[in-house]
Amino acid sequence: NLDKIFNKFYPQSQTGSKGKFLLNMAWTVEILVAIIEKYKGGPVGINTLATVVGEESGTIEEVYEPFLVQQGYLVRTSRGRMVTDLAYSHLNIPRNNSSQKEMF
Repeated sequence: NLDKIFNKFYPQSQTGSKGKFLLNMAWTVEILVAIIEKYKGGPVGINTLATVVGEESGTIEEVYEPFLVQQGYLVRTSRGRMVTDLAYSHLNIPRNNSSQKEMF
């Protein structure tokens, strides 16, 4: 399932054969999917997220999060990280959590 989502999110024409780039992009998808599947889109704290995906919190904050925020897939709130509507749309995952929309 994660492979199918990854291929939709980052088609081969965009990724080429650069292993490091592919690995980083796979982590960004894994982070988004973890927030969606385990925390209904968020909010989730950085340390909790790091534990769930098996990555250091500093690495998430310094490597993956800037890309996700810049692209509009993730927002940082005072309560934690939240996945945006754009990420749901890009990953082709339906949003079925009305309580998150009420927060804004």
